[in-house]
Amino acid sequence: MTSNDPMTGKSVLIDDEIVARAAAWHLRVEGGEMRTPDWEEFTSWLEADALHAEAYNRTVEADADLVAAAHAGILDSAPEAANDQAPTSRRRFLAGGVAIAATAIAGVLLWPSQSQQDFTTYATAAGERRTISVSDGLRVEMNGGTEIAVADGGQPTVRLEGGEAAFFVESRQPGALRVEVGALTLVDNGTIFNVIRHDGWIRAGVAEGAIVANPDSEAVTLTAGQTLRLREGSGMIERGQAEPQDVTAWRDGQLAYSDTPAPVIAADLSRNLGVTVNVDQEIGRRRLTGIIQLDGDEDAIIANAAALLDGYARQTANGWMIAAN
Repeated sequence: MTSNDPMTGKSVLIDDEIVARAAAWHLRVEGGEMRTPDWEEFTSWLEADALHAEAYNRTVEADADLVAAAHAGILDSAPEAANDQAPTSRRRFLAGGVAIAATAIAGVLLWPSQSQQDFTTYATAAGERRTISVSDGLRVEMNGGTEIAVADGGQPTVRLEGGEAAFFVESRQPGALRVEVGALTLVDNGTIFNVIRHDGWIRAGVAEGAIVANPDSEAVTLTAGQTLRLREGSGMIERGQAEPQDVTAWRDGQLAYSDTPAPVIAADLSRNLGVTVNVDQEIGRRRLTGIIQLDGDEDAIIANAAALLDGYARQTANGWMIAAN
């Protein structure tokens, strides 16, 4: 795990033993096992070194990774409490390999410099799809109107320049793939996830496994069914929810939405159908919860989308316009 020294601004490596101990304390605190002697010992440990507190704070932020590791059977052992009380159900649930889990977290949070990597660019036209095999067990499925740059070395990195891509990572080793989308960085943890970059917005959702957004700063963890969106330049990550199967539904001929603004829907239709779809000012203020089927003729698909937005579709010189009734 790395931290920034407040005096020098340089990165400082936090020893794996400290990370493991931080994870152990977090499990005990969350498990409700702490008694007075435990709190005294915990406080002394935090105050002994600034890196202890930093490691603990980062471990708390990555708590979802610990839970995911428990479900996967990765955890193996936990330190004994200072009292003789029987372990709680959470202890029994999370019992196992705290050091291993902490190392996994450190692997997610620590990534070497990418400056020496060589990237290859791939692009699709609107309405076109393409699959890129980055390495064994790691592929990217590109939707229409998408451009990515891939560095497929020992630690693969994909840069999403624009459009939409679904990422499939079979490896259970945290950090098998790094995805860079503008200023946002996503690191996987045995994952299927989807990322969109369009019109100044970044959207991401997890269908399976987990990802960590900006692991060297906010370290926001998303697990299956969780989403984020970010207005580029704002630095504000907004979290949300989705059905896991809806995250990459475009691959199966569906666009699934939950309270989604109409301009986003128009952009998705444009990317998937290979035509330009716009909305008028009134429709642009509306939001949709529902599913748009991509089967059938272009006319019927866009007409159905317009009806769901309580509007109608008409052809223009440049494509389609969805207008209010």
